[in-house]
Amino acid sequence: MQNITGYLRLTRLPVYLNVKSYSFTVVLVQSLRCLATGVFTLTLASALLFFSVFSMADTKIEPTIVSKTYLVGVEDLEYYPLYTSHEKYPDKGLLITLIKEFARQNSLDFEFIALPIGRFSAWFESDNIDFRLPDNPHWHSDDAGLIFSKSILSLRTATVVLDSRKDWKLNQFTRIGTLHGFVPSPHWQARINNGALEIKSDSSMMMLVRMLYSDTVEGLDLDISVVKHYADKLGQDTEKLALAKKVKSPRLGYSMSTKHYPEVLTALNQFVDGRRDLIEELQKKYQLDGSY
Repeated sequence: MQNITGYLRLTRLPVYLNVKSYSFTVVLVQSLRCLATGVFTLTLASALLFFSVFSMADTKIEPTIVSKTYLVGVEDLEYYPLYTSHEKYPDKGLLITLIKEFARQNSLDFEFIALPIGRFSAWFESDNIDFRLPDNPHWHSDDAGLIFSKSILSLRTATVVLDSRKDWKLNQFTRIGTLHGFVPSPHWQARINNGALEIKSDSSMMMLVRMLYSDTVEGLDLDISVVKHYADKLGQDTEKLALAKKVKSPRLGYSMSTKHYPEVLTALNQFVDGRRDLIEELQKKYQLDGSY
């Protein structure tokens, strides 16, 4: 009887009965054992179910990346050291070097195809590409169905001028040069719309640099590291180049886009986050740190 009372106390059940029957004692003990076993079994099952559900909720199931040769459309132009499609630059510039390293680390097969920038908006449909590089949501009036990676690189869209114009204000410019197919920076749009600013475009960086040094244009809406590269190739004095300090220089992100392979862009985003050291190292190598 003392054993039963102790058992009841251990189970935190109140003891109200003075049990005198041995047979009743046996039955009660067996019943309590069954009850205890049942409660334990139910509690264990509940715990297992809880942790299973919690584990499932906490586990991210990443989509499988399809094993194939991916076609990457790139602009058929020279914009070195940022990127280029021309064979005289075997490394193809910083942006493509980074994407090649991403592909290597993830065992992906990328084939780069140079396409006319004039048909940029139609590449996915007309050329059956899988990705477009570089890309940016601001370059499209209609980007329905497009998926963008995070910015692989972020550089400033500054106005490159000769040193004599470095203190010019935005409303002093009347002629700005840029590459054919490039979208002018947003801060120029109001002056373009009211006819106060003329955009002169050309498909050749060499020609645009000549236009700047000959005063055919007053500034270039292009990256200064790119302009310096081609000015040096032309034998021009790069020390004469400067940025228009009183004109906005917002950052521009260079991304990669797709319509059908978001899982590859997810892996690319992880690469960009995890390899900042490599990106910074290559930016210094190509003198494209974007800190100006």
